[in-house]
Amino acid sequence: MPDVVEIYICKAGQELKKGQLVVSNDIETKDDARADAEARCIGNNWIAKIGYYAISENGDFRSYFSYKNPNVEAVPDTSAPKKKKKKKPPPAKLGLGSRIKDFFSE
Repeated sequence: MPDVVEIYICKAGQELKKGQLVVSNDIETKDDARADAEARCIGNNWIAKIGYYAISENGDFRSYFSYKNPNVEAVPDTSAPKKKKKKKPPPAKLGLGSRIKDFFSE
């Protein structure tokens, strides 16, 4: 039975240790952790996985339970490069005849 349980809640593609951290003193068994994970995932489709880590009084840190949400929503991939807009070509230079014509028409 752990003294404290750290809960890491992660989005899709996020590392477990980079997830939102919640601390709980109420989780005593792995069945409690499973029930907690299922309750957290109901209505929260952004949650991809939840990791539970047990911490004892002497500071031991061990993996306790992990849960993957079966109903997670796909997150759009923002790392894909966007299409570049084409630049408009510069205006064409006038030929010698056009420049002479413009010069005398003023």
